[in-house]
Amino acid sequence: MTDDWMFIERNPAPLRSQIVEKLRTAIIEGVYKPGERLIERALCEALQISRPSLREAIRQLETEGLIENVPNRGPVVRTLTPLEVKALCDLCILVEGLCARYFAEHGLESEIDAFEAALLTFESSFSTGNALAIRRAKHNYYDAFVAGTHSEVLQTTLKRLNARLSQCWASSLRQPDRVPEAIGEMRTIVQAIRQRDPDAACAASTLYAQHFSAFVNRVLVEEAVAKPKRKRAAAAN
Repeated sequence: MTDDWMFIERNPAPLRSQIVEKLRTAIIEGVYKPGERLIERALCEALQISRPSLREAIRQLETEGLIENVPNRGPVVRTLTPLEVKALCDLCILVEGLCARYFAEHGLESEIDAFEAALLTFESSFSTGNALAIRRAKHNYYDAFVAGTHSEVLQTTLKRLNARLSQCWASSLRQPDRVPEAIGEMRTIVQAIRQRDPDAACAASTLYAQHFSAFVNRVLVEEAVAKPKRKRAAAAN
């Protein structure tokens, strides 16, 4: 990835908000991986900001559950436990269903068009084979999804949930059999919203989130089983 994400615009928006958004996006897009240290000096130099400004932003991301301060290491990208993943997925099931219902009830036609266009972009992004392009397209899909709810509470809630679950997206990219199924479910969501059917939209979005939750939890179990085997193989070598 290029370093353009580091550019801080000198505009009236609060500097802390810009830094938080830049770091959050970098974590979501996998620039910083779970367990990776955030080195203050390097970040301050790259972003051309002071340490107090950076630390304020890091504290904000701590409250969002994206970063944690580890003794003798400093701030690191938080690694989710299986129980945390399950709880976050369960919340997404509820919140995504509600978002779809609100979108069907309150969304503008132009917002539905933008949502469908974002889905088409997400679908076509897989042909590039570029993991970053796919992540960004999915991020844009969800931005268009929550925009149609006209609810700041739902927008903030789902964005934060998805930010914390972003480390699970890489797993879905390693399972190509899930992609066509997910795209089909997303199309059903768009169709129900376009038909202004809140119940159908909620049901379709809930089903999509349930399948994602089941998929993520299955991958976690498979990885937990495979990890000791990899350790034994490494020790044998």
